[in-house]
Amino acid sequence: MSQSLASNSDSPTFSWNRFWLIVFGLGLMAETVYMGQRGMARSFDGRFSDFEIFYKAAEAMVRGQELHTSGTGEYIYPPLIAWMLTPLTQLGQAWAMRVWCVINLLATGVSMLVFFKESAKRLEIRPEPVLFVTVACFTILANFSAIRWEFEFGQCDTLVLLGFALALRWMDRRPWLAGLALGFSFTIKYQSLVALPYLLVRRRFAAAASMLAGAAVCLIIPATTYGWNATMRSVQIAFAGFLNYVGLGPGVSAQNAAHVLPATFHRSFSVTSVAARLTDGVHHPGRMLLVTGLVAAVIAGIGLWMYRRWSFMLFKERSAAPDASTPLSGVVALEWTGLIVMALAFSPHTLSRHTYIIIPAHVLAFMILLRPRPGVNPVPLALGTIAFTLGVMLPPGHEFVGSALENWRAVGGTIWCMLIFFFTLVWTCFAYIRAPSPAPGAVNPGR
Repeated sequence: MSQSLASNSDSPTFSWNRFWLIVFGLGLMAETVYMGQRGMARSFDGRFSDFEIFYKAAEAMVRGQELHTSGTGEYIYPPLIAWMLTPLTQLGQAWAMRVWCVINLLATGVSMLVFFKESAKRLEIRPEPVLFVTVACFTILANFSAIRWEFEFGQCDTLVLLGFALALRWMDRRPWLAGLALGFSFTIKYQSLVALPYLLVRRRFAAAASMLAGAAVCLIIPATTYGWNATMRSVQIAFAGFLNYVGLGPGVSAQNAAHVLPATFHRSFSVTSVAARLTDGVHHPGRMLLVTGLVAAVIAGIGLWMYRRWSFMLFKERSAAPDASTPLSGVVALEWTGLIVMALAFSPHTLSRHTYIIIPAHVLAFMILLRPRPGVNPVPLALGTIAFTLGVMLPPGHEFVGSALENWRAVGGTIWCMLIFFFTLVWTCFAYIRAPSPAPGAVNPGR
């Protein structure tokens, strides 16, 4: 019997590669169809969720009205996203949301593919189709709820993620394009701002300058149809709302600043929000910043120890040229995911659905787990991945555990699970980079 199975699996008519490609390909298709269906379903029953905020702002822009007081007054962003949606106002809100869902699906797929190919190149892993569909399938399952809500709510984090993906793709060969992608991402939401100090520290000055230039262009391009004065006012109101997060803005007046939620918002689980709730950060921002700074120092200390343990330079001899070569190119991919994780960890406002943009960390993790190398223990990373997935899902939000859910959010349970996942990823990825990669043409373990 064993001989028969062996002969069948080795015969030209049977390929495990093709078998798993079909299995996980069908799984990925099913996930995509489900996400698309969930994203479009609300447009048929009139529940437009967050998409209505963007759509009403786009309608206000078409009419030459104020963006940040449109609809329910919840538009807090620069004018670019509203400007991009203005052509869709010709379709009506329902069809506009359906088109936006398709755009989100495409942006997610492109981002995953770009991160996969870049990570494979930098970690010296063969970018086989079967590996991609498997990694994508597991990535969606691991971050299922956040990805689902991204589509259901008609949000725009997909464009933020796409900016990060394209920036990593172009960072070494076309730094000016990388900077433009980050500048575009910044004017959708502000998370990509975390990349600017990184580019400066790594002496990638062309990308940093291009990011600033790209952001400036994306901030003013709506003026082509909306008008210069109205555009500048919208930019001012958006940035004033952003500065209110750290106590530097003009206050919460609708005439001066966008209506942003305070850092103490009960559903936010970021380190900053936890510190704000513990220290009454709204009235005592100094205490909030002190606690947040102490946590950041601990995280930085752990990271520095890991760099030293695996003999990687954190600052010395790090710039564009050496970072483009092995093994530092793999470290760059890891650091890029770290920027996204830290943006979520220290944002004043991080909800479960915002963890959508942590997709690159899952892509990197599952690539390492599915293509193991000798001497690299995958168990810590597997446990860390499970811990983060459970941290987002649990406890369930039913009435009989309502208090448990509130307590979990109050202490920022999800963010601690995310940091556990990230540190296990850093440790395992460093070990993976130091381990010898399979010779060209060799069969990868776990195939």
